[in-house]
Amino acid sequence: MRPKGAAEKIRKASSMRVRVIPTHEDLQHWLDRLEPFHQWVFGCLATYGLRPHELWHAEGIDSQGWISIPGDMKTKTGEHVAPPVPEAWVERYGLRQNWEQFHGQLNARWTVRFVDVSGVKIAVNNVAVSNSLYKEFRRKGLQKLWAPVADGEGMDWVRPYDLRHAYAIRCATSAETADAFDDDMATWMGHGLDVHRRIYLRWLSSSRRKESLQRRRGGGAALNRIQPFTPGQASEPPMALPEGITPELLEMALTLKAAGLG
Repeated sequence: MRPKGAAEKIRKASSMRVRVIPTHEDLQHWLDRLEPFHQWVFGCLATYGLRPHELWHAEGIDSQGWISIPGDMKTKTGEHVAPPVPEAWVERYGLRQNWEQFHGQLNARWTVRFVDVSGVKIAVNNVAVSNSLYKEFRRKGLQKLWAPVADGEGMDWVRPYDLRHAYAIRCATSAETADAFDDDMATWMGHGLDVHRRIYLRWLSSSRRKESLQRRRGGGAALNRIQPFTPGQASEPPMALPEGITPELLEMALTLKAAGLG
């Protein structure tokens, strides 16, 4: 009989492929050497920790650098947004600047197919378009990035999905996300807290986990302000009050107005 519950989770975890988590420096050096289109594609996957197919459906990068991923049966999970980690890669690899050009090129080269089921459009070849990125290493002769395996000895090449795991580790250890917690990061990546800890943080070494916890307990503001993105959020400073009008008077006036006395 197949195990169930916790035993099934343990069985699945033990059968998972050992991930290859490149260092920030090695990953950046590899991205720097790619030609523009591939640099943009793999730069997006690495900077936002996307499932490869999510890049086809992504709706863009806002002025704060956050990327928006839709749900509505287009992607594996529901709608979510994610911050860039590190933020500097947004400009370094022209992720926002070249969005229209390269996102259009991506969808033209490998087209997502939809079927209509009771009025709902469902993407049916997400796996196929994702696999096209793996095939680029053979078809286009892209130079592979090699790194030590996360558990055990030896080296292996970094697959596109490994970039998602590397993002999770980067979020857990970067000074830019020191004010965020595991449930925040799970939300950014579009999965639950249990999955985040059991699957993605599995490859976080005990020493790096300790450093991350110590940094969070040490307090202080993160280098990159991380907070949920709110569409239409005002960015202008508050309007100055007229001379002689204090915040206390304004609050009193609003209270009187609400009571029908103003």
